[in-house]
Amino acid sequence: MPTTLPHTEPATLTAFYTQHLAWKPCGGLYCASLTVPIDYAHPSAGTIQLAVSRELTTHKPNLGEVVVNPGGPGASGIQFLQSAAGFVRTQLGNEFDVVSFDPRGVGASAPIRCLSSAQLDQWVAFEADPQSPSSVAEQDQLAKEFAAGCKAKSGALLGHVSTVDTARDLDVLRAALGQAKLTYMGFSYGTFLGAIYAQLFPQNVRALVLDGAIDPAASAVELDDVQAQGFEVALKSWIASCATSSKCPVGTSATTAEQHLDAWLATLRSAPIAASGGRTLTLSLAVQGIAAALYTTQDWQPLTAALTAAMKGNPDGLLTLSDQIDGRQSNGSYDNLIESNMAINCVDRPSLGPISAYAAAAIAGAKNDGPTFGEFIGWGNVACADWPVAAELAPGPIALAGSPPIMVVGTLRDPATPYRWAQALAKEAKGPLLTYDGDGHTAFLQSNCVDAVVKTFLVSLTNPAPGTTCKGGQ
Repeated sequence: MPTTLPHTEPATLTAFYTQHLAWKPCGGLYCASLTVPIDYAHPSAGTIQLAVSRELTTHKPNLGEVVVNPGGPGASGIQFLQSAAGFVRTQLGNEFDVVSFDPRGVGASAPIRCLSSAQLDQWVAFEADPQSPSSVAEQDQLAKEFAAGCKAKSGALLGHVSTVDTARDLDVLRAALGQAKLTYMGFSYGTFLGAIYAQLFPQNVRALVLDGAIDPAASAVELDDVQAQGFEVALKSWIASCATSSKCPVGTSATTAEQHLDAWLATLRSAPIAASGGRTLTLSLAVQGIAAALYTTQDWQPLTAALTAAMKGNPDGLLTLSDQIDGRQSNGSYDNLIESNMAINCVDRPSLGPISAYAAAAIAGAKNDGPTFGEFIGWGNVACADWPVAAELAPGPIALAGSPPIMVVGTLRDPATPYRWAQALAKEAKGPLLTYDGDGHTAFLQSNCVDAVVKTFLVSLTNPAPGTTCKGGQ
């Protein structure tokens, strides 16, 4: 990551920074639109509208707004707020209005579009064999179609959906909310957004909590490697729980269960299983379904049931889990999670190179990062091999000057953002690290202990003691 990020003179952005949000009731919340430039380097060249929503607290007086980003990249902040605003507000002592937004290119904010629903079905179901030249060539063709579709359907915005752009939008939102300094909670990818914001606008930070950290210094390959290892750790936690039951579909021996699972998964490469509605469970969809269930322990039992049924020839439950992570709706349409995720990732970190580099990463992942997820995650953002716009950032530690302490929260057995990233980001941010000794992705709203520490930090600006750890179940 560059020590000095691109800068735009504030004087050219006055109209954006002085706008007022026109709030209207919407489904129990209040909604508004925020106007931002497509290109901050040329703010007069066109604008887009970002969808913003807010839940008000009745507590008087209060501390203003806390802005929340649920991650992804590509997750909808509007949908997050519809489901979780009350929980966030309550756990923070009703001291804040809770605000979120769909970042540029996401959801209701000028969404990036690339493929038809039928094409997305093909994209998520395909699992290239990195050892097979013909399979790699087919993957390359799909990647080229993905990238070309994004360029054709998304226009100029495609080159301006980086996290730097969204961090600038976040600062415009801060000003439009009437806040001199930002109070922010970022989850998963939202931690990367928060870190970039703090580097761009350290003087505008009041308090940042970054839960489920991504390490800005990690390369694309390092991110895939460590994440695959994280999912392997989480899989072993599920196996240990499942194996205590005689009905566990992968057996009662924790030492051989993953071999049993992987042997069954391997059969799907040559013999996918027919499902209802004309669908088919492929190796890729099965791995995605397993991964989706590892984000929260609440899905461990549904995973057990889905695998039990799939191994008996009924894969519908595993496909349902896969659809959760892919943003596929019951009618066969997709939200734009896959497309916006790819678009943002491809401009946030340089490509590995041509398709052969991604195949090599998949081979290395299978060898070094775990038998179930190493190869699958090794393919990573394969469409970036043919991406039509250049990456804006390069990996590197954040460099903060003048920002108050930033609190990082890390879960020991987090599958998607492994704990070592939280350790790295806390060191880079020179702020406190709160450890959650538990399972699942992110810790806030999963632990009363974590929630209490986060509340104290955001409300009173009081750091937790060094080495503070919350145990699972607390």
